[in-house]
Amino acid sequence: MHSRSRSTGFTLIELLVVIAIIAILAAILFPVFAQAREKARQASCLSNIKQINTAWHMYAQDYDERVVPIWTRTEPGNGWQYGQNWPYMLLPYTANSDIYTCPSYADSTWDGGLLYRGSNNGGYGQNHMLGYPFRDGRTMYKPLTLAEIDEPARTLVH
Repeated sequence: MHSRSRSTGFTLIELLVVIAIIAILAAILFPVFAQAREKARQASCLSNIKQINTAWHMYAQDYDERVVPIWTRTEPGNGWQYGQNWPYMLLPYTANSDIYTCPSYADSTWDGGLLYRGSNNGGYGQNHMLGYPFRDGRTMYKPLTLAEIDEPARTLVH
């Protein structure tokens, strides 16, 4: 008798079953990976906020307890384009401009926040009532001192 030997390869059905199993596992695991990625972004965001807050307090210590203004004029002019906003003023205390952008912030027009470019803020902001330089809309005022902040434990900074 002549015996036929079986080929050692996979049949088409076996290959399709393996591919289907891999696809099902991938469909189950992708949401888990997305959640893990978002948790990592949240941890990074919290770290950024802590660094910004530490820089904010260091700035206040160096400037006679005055908080960092949200914006300051750097050259004469009538527009916001003639100034720098608070991330730029805190940069010497952080030495890292990347912390001013939340990892989950998706606005493609955000430029990193070092110069004023509009209302985009990288996902972070400062309480404008603390460091707003134009309380009457026109006149430059010094930002508040830490002592001038009513109820500091209940006042949001960033």
